[in-house]
Amino acid sequence: MALVAALAISLGIPGIHFFFAYNYHDTVLKAQTSILAQPLQRMINLNPMIWTFDSEAIQDLLSRGIADHKVEVRRVKQLNGKLIESSPGLVSELAWPTITVRQQLMDQEQPVAELEVIYSLDSALSITKLVALMSTTAGFAIFWFLSQFPLRMLEKSWRRINYLASYDALTGLPNRPTFLEQLSRVIEDVECPSQTVIIHCIDLDHFKAVNDTLGHAAGDTLLRQAAERMRDCIRKGDTLARMGGDEFALIQTNEATPKDAATLAARLIATLSEPFELEGKTTFIGASIGMAIHSQNNPVAPDQLLKNADMAIYKSKSVRRGIYHFFHEDLDQELRARKQLESDLIVALREEQFVLHYQPQIDPSCGQMLGVEALLRWHHPERGLIPSNVFVSIAETMPLMSPLTRWIFRTACAAGKRWPELKIAVNVPPTMFERDDMVEMVNSALA
Repeated sequence: MALVAALAISLGIPGIHFFFAYNYHDTVLKAQTSILAQPLQRMINLNPMIWTFDSEAIQDLLSRGIADHKVEVRRVKQLNGKLIESSPGLVSELAWPTITVRQQLMDQEQPVAELEVIYSLDSALSITKLVALMSTTAGFAIFWFLSQFPLRMLEKSWRRINYLASYDALTGLPNRPTFLEQLSRVIEDVECPSQTVIIHCIDLDHFKAVNDTLGHAAGDTLLRQAAERMRDCIRKGDTLARMGGDEFALIQTNEATPKDAATLAARLIATLSEPFELEGKTTFIGASIGMAIHSQNNPVAPDQLLKNADMAIYKSKSVRRGIYHFFHEDLDQELRARKQLESDLIVALREEQFVLHYQPQIDPSCGQMLGVEALLRWHHPERGLIPSNVFVSIAETMPLMSPLTRWIFRTACAAGKRWPELKIAVNVPPTMFERDDMVEMVNSALA
């Protein structure tokens, strides 16, 4: 029996350790993959036809939070297995054994790509080897200790796994799956017309700029501070969750009215617009909020309710940042029209449907023409001539503004060569002056 017990300790403890270590990493990796898929999914939803061309943004998202590229590799692949983009590092460099988690990326409920995260369990294996060595050499001398310590360690690991499966490790808020479960429960509890469920989708404005300028550590601090401020604004019984990235969501119950929701949304925007102290610097962000309502008179499924709030926040951002908006039925049609316009813009740039009209600038004192102003127009094959104020603001949200500005510069400079005696003024969106290649664009057009 003593030999059997010694063998059980020598082989059983390391086997159990690696089994639970594997399941721990598998659960954490699935949660991280689900969080990582959110901004990628948003890129697809915003630009379903060209998102794969934005390699820099995709690689930036894939690289976030990776401490060691020799331990974890993240890849986005087409459904046929062709690689779209990958984080730094090679799968072949990952030490054996590895664990892989995959999640499909959807467009209009159809899979268009696959997110794949490969993680090396070499550190877990090394610990397992050490446990095996200790259990083998210690034998009966540490039988009691090794029969107790794994139980405590496994209990702690299990509690940690359950916590990570339900809560966001950074802010301590419920995560997306927990939020959806809670939303389903509160919707089921609606029993009379006076009861409502109102959800708020909250996006932090200018969060990416904070990450880019102050670093991810400052971004994490900002998320924690923002979560704490929002906690202070809500009532007991309301549920605040982090959905991923800079996105939060709130379930407002207790017979809340649209007026109550608007008041809360305004309070949230106000508190998030106050300055944050990060890395010794004062930083301002703000927030945009979209809201959707469920009641007995207007029943909405949980997933659809969340989509409605997402559409409302999209509407808020299309007007201007730092405001809130309620979902209404016309929003769906508006967003479909915007999506169609975005698709048409891509075709317009490829097929050169844009034209420049030149408006003369006259000196009123003598009637002499001093120059012309180049005005951008879109010669749409179905809608005719469209002025720039209809589509430029949309183009600025897509990776189209840079090639479109290059075309404007080239075309205006070509006209300038034909009219050397005239000055030509060109309107340029302010965001273009933030680009590093702005000077190169001008020089290239003048060459």
